[in-house]
Amino acid sequence: MHSNSFINRAKELAYLENIWKSDKAELIIVWGRRRVGKTFLLTHFLKGKRGLYLYVIHASQKTILSFFAREVQRQLGVDFPPGYFFPDWNAFYEYLARLGNKEKLIVVIDEFQRLSEVSPEAVDLLQYW
Repeated sequence: MHSNSFINRAKELAYLENIWKSDKAELIIVWGRRRVGKTFLLTHFLKGKRGLYLYVIHASQKTILSFFAREVQRQLGVDFPPGYFFPDWNAFYEYLARLGNKEKLIVVIDEFQRLSEVSPEAVDLLQYW
C-alpha cells in the first residue's frame, strides 16, 4: 500500500474495534500475502489507543528482547535502567501481562513467525501467558 489511503479495510477495522471494546483478553492472528496492508491496518487501528507495535527483527533472542525493551520504553514511556533488556521470553510476557492487568493494552507483534525460528519457547510461553 503506497499511499496513506485506507481502502477496503472497513470490515477488518470494525472487527478489531469490536474486540477492543470487549472486556476480555484476546489473541488475534492476522495473516495473508505480503504487501497487502496488514501492518498498515494494525498501525492504523493502534492510533489513539494505549498500545505497542513490535517488529521482530532478524536477530538473536537477546537482541530481539533488547530491542523490545527499547520499544516498550519509547512507545509506552516506561523508564528502564540504561542497558536494560528482558532476560527471557517469560519475563517479557509477564511484564506485558502485568501492564495489561493495570490498563487496557494492545500489543502487535509483527513478523511473529520469526520468533519460532529464533526461540521456539517464545511461542509456547505466549500461549501460557
